[in-house]
Amino acid sequence: MVLGSLRRKSEKFFSRIGRLISPVITPMGLTILGLLSAVVATLFYSYRHLFWAGVAILFSGLFDVLDGVVARISNRATGFGGTLDALVDRYTEFFYVLGPVLGGYVDWPLAFVTMFSIIASSYVRARAESVGGMKDASVGVLERVEKILIISAATFLNPLIDGIIWFSMILMIILGQITVLQRLYATWKFWSAKRTVQAVV
Repeated sequence: MVLGSLRRKSEKFFSRIGRLISPVITPMGLTILGLLSAVVATLFYSYRHLFWAGVAILFSGLFDVLDGVVARISNRATGFGGTLDALVDRYTEFFYVLGPVLGGYVDWPLAFVTMFSIIASSYVRARAESVGGMKDASVGVLERVEKILIISAATFLNPLIDGIIWFSMILMIILGQITVLQRLYATWKFWSAKRTVQAVV
């Protein structure tokens, strides 16, 4: 109940912002700004400016939320825009992981496994919705917002708790694989229910 209430309040908040900015910027413009913010975060990581890296990640996440909101409010949602948004999400996640590597906070093997876990959960959702026939497979413990919150919080806290960025990568590996299983199970349930209905008919 609490999470649902917070989600509804956040949706209303972002809808208000979306209405304000929709006359001056397109959804695609917001998508590109999200990507550029992720690149800036990577640069800040490489120079070990963690505070500004965290700020850039939060802005990247903000633009990622607003592009969809503006698209819906202004009736500018398109198939191409949705595809571009999904692609840019994968690029930004890559930069979120690349930055800590360049800054020396995590090593390459851990980064590779983290990136795989993040992409795997996104891939299962994409396949479930395209081939699996599900309308919305965005289930699981590690969705887009959770990824951004975990890495940004770890980035802000690392000066106080040394090594927490490394721990955040481990956490995303574990949660990413749990999400893969959750989305596979959701797809299986969807098809099981569909077969049951067809058998009854």
